[in-house]
Amino acid sequence: MGFADSRPRPTARVPELFVPLRLRKGEDKVWQTAELLRFLVTESKQTPRAVVLGDPGSGKTTLCRFLAVVLAGEAKLGDVAAGEDVLALFLPFREYVRQCRETGDCSLVAFLEQEAQNHLQVTLPKGFLEEKLEAGQAVVLLDGLDEVGSAGEREEMRERVLAFGRNHPKVPMLVTSRIAGYTEAPLPENGQDGFAHLHLAPFEDDDLRAFVRHWYAIQEADDPWHAIAGSPSCWQRSRPTAGCASWRATRCSRR
Repeated sequence: MGFADSRPRPTARVPELFVPLRLRKGEDKVWQTAELLRFLVTESKQTPRAVVLGDPGSGKTTLCRFLAVVLAGEAKLGDVAAGEDVLALFLPFREYVRQCRETGDCSLVAFLEQEAQNHLQVTLPKGFLEEKLEAGQAVVLLDGLDEVGSAGEREEMRERVLAFGRNHPKVPMLVTSRIAGYTEAPLPENGQDGFAHLHLAPFEDDDLRAFVRHWYAIQEADDPWHAIAGSPSCWQRSRPTAGCASWRATRCSRR
């Protein structure tokens, strides 16, 4: 039996917790998170677009949030630098779909503008976002294509994403999705509309060790690493994914 710790706990920020992820590109190439960021911000003949696929809890949303923070200049990732004028636009597909259903307004640009205003808590000048998009001074991070709903709805959202890309050919985009169901409405891999397809690799032992140390550097004065390392059941449950690691680390260390 144990008692809940009622002490107030500090709020952990994404950059303080984030452990760089590995992404598999094809069968034999592995990207680090910094390489994905470099891909998104480096000018090339074809505007960079990518899909990140992963299992539930593998870190897709955390990856998007971390990239948004880095692009905003609030954190660094290696020697990769985004332009000072780049605007990071994070859009959860779930919220976008809900607005489409409730209001009938499915303009992706309008929703991005609304999200930017909500999070920045300022009224953007008229045409500000459109100008940024036209100039290619934005990176759009679209999280959770799999959360749209039915296969038919995902096909509709896929077409909206592709249309947005065609209308804003200079804007880099990153889309995330669970693997399950993605093949029912996949984004193209080749051609002018092509997206690089990347698969999130599971946490390895060193990754989990780094995450736990980051977490407890914020949450606890003492290092509980030995509590986890000494418990095979906790260790095995903690290894598979990044997104669930904080819950698992906290639960296991208190048993």
